[in-house]
Amino acid sequence: MVLLRSREKTINVWDHTYVPTPLHPTPQTLAAHRESWDTLADEALELLTPLQTLSTSTSPASPKKDLYTTLKEHYSTHSTLSTLWRQVNTVPEWVDWEQISRGQDVFYRYAGAMLAGLCYMSLLGGMGASRIAEVLYRTGGFSTGVARRRMFETTQ
Repeated sequence: MVLLRSREKTINVWDHTYVPTPLHPTPQTLAAHRESWDTLADEALELLTPLQTLSTSTSPASPKKDLYTTLKEHYSTHSTLSTLWRQVNTVPEWVDWEQISRGQDVFYRYAGAMLAGLCYMSLLGGMGASRIAEVLYRTGGFSTGVARRRMFETTQ
């Protein structure tokens, strides 16, 4: 157990006690993040959804085309889609490929344990949480048919 100086402001969340540093975001910063979203992606989704529906085959054997493929086929048709396509395909200059390589090594070394935790704690536990279950229910992500796809997307 770590003893904390009594004058420091401590925070106790989920059975974890810590002293905030300047690197921790303030409650105001967090509140602003909760009230923000990716407007470009929202606009692109509104444009892509009808295109995805039109380009999907009616054959039950043919899989539904994903949004990335639809974006790839139609990015030149609208400035919003072109902007999103550029952002998706541009590697930011701050990317540290060495750090990514180390992260991949950690993932591959501990993938079995992480996947077991993901499957039995996160996915199943998340489905038991009322707020998460409601989002999954409303978006169709609660059905048993999509659990496998969601797990693959999460591990990607």
